[in-house]
Formats: sequence, C-alpha cells, structure tokens
Amino acid sequence: MHPHEKPVSIGDTLGWYRRAGFEIMGSDPSLSARDYPGLGWMSGRVPSKIQNLAIELRWLSWNADYYVVAGRRAS
Repeated sequence: MHPHEKPVSIGDTLGWYRRAGFEIMGSDPSLSARDYPGLGWMSGRVPSKIQNLAIELRWLSWNADYYVVAGRRAS
C-alpha cells in the first residue's frame, strides 16, 4: 500500500503541537534558523513565519523529502 503523503509546513506542524499541548523536543532537520549557515542572523530579528519559510526553502535546495518532529506532552 502507498501511504497518504501531504506537504505540511513548519508553521502548521508547530501549531498542531501547540494546540495539543506538546512541547518540541527536537527535529531532523533542525527547525531553528541558528542551525543553518547564513540564516542564524534571523534569530530574534525576524518573525518566526519568515524564519520558517527560509528554513523550508533551504530544505528544498537539499531536495529534503520530509522532516521529523519529536515532542512530549507539556507538564
């Protein structure tokens, strides 16, 4: 069987986690602009939506097919 795949933005994923009461533990590749050469300057200076878009564009340049986000229920 073929899985149902759908592109999902970083913002949508983080919104789902937040609404479900989860905190982000980590991701692969990273969701932090600080972890990417040339994007670190954005941290704290640019709205998160713009940072997320820049990260997603970086992923496209790598032909990244997916990302994984791990979280846990906030205490």
